[in-house]
Formats: sequence, C-alpha cells, structure tokens
Amino acid sequence: MRWLRSSTAGSSKTGIYHSLLVLERHHVRAAVVELGDGAAQLLGVATAPVHDLGPSGQPDVDRLAAGCERALSEAEEMTRRAVGRKVVADTASISLPAPLANAFSVSADRRRNARERISEQELNTVVKRALRQAQDRLDAAGPKMDRDIIWGGLAETLVDGKIVLDPVGLHGSLLEARACFATAPHLWVRALEVVAERLELDLCCIVPDEIALSAAVPDARALLVVLGEEHTVAAEIVRGRPRWVLTVPFGEQHVLGVIAKGVDFAERQVNALMRVYRARHLRADVEERVALAYWKGLRQWMAALAQAVKDTYPAEGYPHRVWFVDATRRMPEAENALAHPFWERALPFGRCPEVKTILGPGGGSGAIANVLDCTAQASEEGFRLTRALARHAARIYRDDESSGGAANLDRLLVEAVRPSAAWR
Repeated sequence: MRWLRSSTAGSSKTGIYHSLLVLERHHVRAAVVELGDGAAQLLGVATAPVHDLGPSGQPDVDRLAAGCERALSEAEEMTRRAVGRKVVADTASISLPAPLANAFSVSADRRRNARERISEQELNTVVKRALRQAQDRLDAAGPKMDRDIIWGGLAETLVDGKIVLDPVGLHGSLLEARACFATAPHLWVRALEVVAERLELDLCCIVPDEIALSAAVPDARALLVVLGEEHTVAAEIVRGRPRWVLTVPFGEQHVLGVIAKGVDFAERQVNALMRVYRARHLRADVEERVALAYWKGLRQWMAALAQAVKDTYPAEGYPHRVWFVDATRRMPEAENALAHPFWERALPFGRCPEVKTILGPGGGSGAIANVLDCTAQASEEGFRLTRALARHAARIYRDDESSGGAANLDRLLVEAVRPSAAWR
C-alpha cells in the first residue's frame, strides 16, 4: 500500500525514526517520532476514521489497514515542517485497544554463591527465566487458550529479599526478578501483523493501552486507574512499569445504569440526561435525585474496584498517589470521587490518596515527561495515548549509557517476545 514512498529514513544523527499507531474505538492516530537518549520527539501526527474497534468486535484487516495507511501517510507528510523533508520510518509500535489484553505477574529467581558479584549476564538469565515461566503458564492453560504473549516488562529486582534498582555488582545468595506480561487473542495479533506487512513496517512491539499509560506515570510507585465504558483497569506502577494489572468489569455504562435506575429513566436516554445535569438546567428536585443516584453509582464503582484489588493482589498498604485516566472522556466526576474519604477507606493507603490525571485538559502537572511535541498539535487530551506510547518507545530505545550503565532489560524482553524487533 505504501510502496511509492518519496523518502525513507531509518535513523538520524541523534536517534532513530519510529512510527506509532494508536487504535481507538472509531479512529486510528498515527505519529512519526524521533527516539534518542530516552526521549521522543513527535515530528508528525494525524488521525483517520476506522471501523468500530469495540472489545466485542472482530478485526477488519482491510478497513484497519486503510485507516492506518491514511493516518500514517498524513503524519509522514507533516514531518516536512519539523525536519525539512519527509520522514518515513521502517519500524513501528502499535497499541492494542482495551480490554483485549490480559496481564499477569510472575517471579523468577536464581541461587548463586553469595561471595560472587551478580553479573549482567546472570540478571539477563533470570529475566529470561521469568519469560519462560510466563510461556509455561500460558501453555498450561491448554490448547484452547488462543492467546499470545505480546509484551513483557521487569517491575522489580530483589537481592536476598530486598528491592534494589540495579543488582549488577552486588553480593547476594538469591537474585529475584518480578515481571509482568500481557497476552492478546491470536486473531488480533495476526491482524496487526498483517496491517504492518501491508504498510511495509517492521512491527517491533504490540503495547496494550494500559501498559503505554504506565510508562507515563512519573512516580517511583503509584496506582493507575483507567476508566473505560464497560470496564476499569487498575495497576500498581513501579517506575513506569506495571507490577500487576487487573481488569474489573465495572465501567462508565454500569455507573450510568445505576443513575437510570435511581431516577427511573431509560438507560438509552441517560447520556442526554447527564448532559443536561452538568449544564445545571434541571429542576432543583430532579437535580438532587440525579446527584444522589450518581454518587451511589460512583460508590459502587469504587467498591467493586477496591474489592477486586484486595482479593487478587492483597497488600498491607497501597501507594497513596493515584493517577487517573478517564478513557471515555465523559465522566469528569470520577476523578473527584477518588479523592473522597470513601475511596480512602476502601483500600489501606496509609494516608489520604492524592489523585492526579495523566495529560488532562491543558496538560498541566500530568504532562508526559521526555516527550516533545514538535507539531504543536498533539497537546490535547485525545493524543494522550499517542504521547504515552511515544514515552514507552523512548524507554525501549534508551541507550545503556543514558541509564547510568544499567542493562536495558526493557529492550531485552521486547526482543525476546518479538524476535524480529529491530531497534538498532
């Protein structure tokens, strides 16, 4: 589809060029970025409509490829403004719409002579052992498990039970690696591979939405909450990587259902009711009924979320910093609900939760670090996933020197999961 390309650029003097494709429900966003020194520069961005990519739908490869082709071509044309010529990148990362991905955590360790220092090779061996455990876990589910591992990330390393940032060079009798892996339906994985083939792209990484958003969390340890239409994703993030990820089948539509029932309103009309409610055009008595029903729905949402977290990943305490993303962009009150004492009592935080938004309206304190928008067109909330995916790609391409000499285990796992990954 893209064989008539006027200019091909695989790398620049300071980094490499890379394509991003972000799949959303009714459209695809494309970007061409320059990666280097752990940072990303957006050189061109564009959006194109596609067939409904709802979680219950099957991938329509022809329509999906056509939408990606259109968006990526427009993004490539925009690069002329930033670098003076058209940039066409040969490698690409593609996001996977939620909640198609499932994530699970594994832990691998290795005993060794405590008198010897831990080597980089030994650390790599333990990380690869974690991947093998993840593959064994998937195989144990049986032949009916039609899913593939698409992503893996190392969350923590421990030496003799103590968390360390970089174990290389330390002494210890037990080296442990805690990693998180994501799987996706084989049908979707193959569809994205076909799209990349048609666009003549080397598909380096398939990244679930929540994993991309994790890379945008700046704290050493925090919770991430992503509200969707039919589900909510909760995750504990350690330095931009998920330690665990949990999907709860309670989202925006369930909250609206509680509202409709509470005010005896048809569910198909509740969206219109909420628009009038937010505009403050309801009678005082009706507004009060809607507010009470709304608060009841939000409480049920928080209670379901907290219960699932406690049941699946119990802990004595959870990070008090909570990064919230309203993927629907239709329920702004949910962020304020997470700052209410009800949420503080729902989980053992240890202190009052502090709620922030990743790249909310106008950017603000939730702006994504190490991502520079050279187009001046990707600052709006709709490009949040695009910028987060750029941050993820920048971390994979990070040079070992820019990380203080630490091994680039992110790239190691990406290349192990997708052996064809070509980041060089």
